[in-house]
Amino acid sequence: MIIDYQINQLILIHNREMFIYIPAIIPYDEYMNTVFSITGSPALSMPVSLKAMWILEADRSYDIVKNRPLDILYIAIRTINGAGIIELEGKEPIRLTGSTLFIIRNDKLRKYRCADECWDFYWFEFDVPPDIKLPLDKLMNAEIYENESLLVNECLKMLRQDEYSTSLISSSILSALLNVWTRDNTAGTSEKKPYENIIKETAEYIRSNLDKKLSVLELAKQTKLCERRFRDVFTSVFAVSPKRYIERYRQQAAKALLSNTALSIGDISEQLGYSSQFHFSREFKKHTGSSPSVYRNTKQK
Repeated sequence: MIIDYQINQLILIHNREMFIYIPAIIPYDEYMNTVFSITGSPALSMPVSLKAMWILEADRSYDIVKNRPLDILYIAIRTINGAGIIELEGKEPIRLTGSTLFIIRNDKLRKYRCADECWDFYWFEFDVPPDIKLPLDKLMNAEIYENESLLVNECLKMLRQDEYSTSLISSSILSALLNVWTRDNTAGTSEKKPYENIIKETAEYIRSNLDKKLSVLELAKQTKLCERRFRDVFTSVFAVSPKRYIERYRQQAAKALLSNTALSIGDISEQLGYSSQFHFSREFKKHTGSSPSVYRNTKQK
């Protein structure tokens, strides 16, 4: 192992093909004042091959439909502020909020857009060896830590130089970041997220009270959380926003009532808490592609 020292900058450790940044904290003439740590269980970092990355500050006009195949396997989206929506093949849209990480297979991504006044996020496209198991399709909470933005910007700087050695450095930085971001989500998978019990109780309340006018604000008050915090926690538990969760179960109930009862469409819309039959019909067609009457005729033939 060779160690290159540069005072008040960064130390680059060359270990075969591995490059790791650590802070250079001491000048030579103060060596005896240093501190150190030795681990009894050294571990290899995740082997990552970073191909491309972006640092984005998007507004409401940001709306992307994926239309080109990429020669990479995985995408990691690290949301810093605001919110975005991504749409995956065969799944409900997923809302990404601040202080979260979401890792997906590239071939599953279909669309992504800003869902708030802003969406500030980091986007990484990378590969890992086939034997590495990533926490895919899981919205993970990962608090933003000190100097995170400095590391991300250094990663971008190294990748832009487009040289073998700097590409190794940028990949190593991403590897370190992924390990930190996923640490609390992979260690002890049985550990519950904060507020998980009360959020699950709220979800049960939603399913049992679809006839009521359920507002996100009122549900948040029940949990004693502010509305924004409630939305974020709910989404972290169910990987879907509370508003979409309510609509999903209303649509399921609507399908069952249309298929198995003689209730009028007006009665069904009232039983499911819609403000009007028009509102119910519009939402039903948006989710199923057909009007309630057409759906009922199809199912009852």
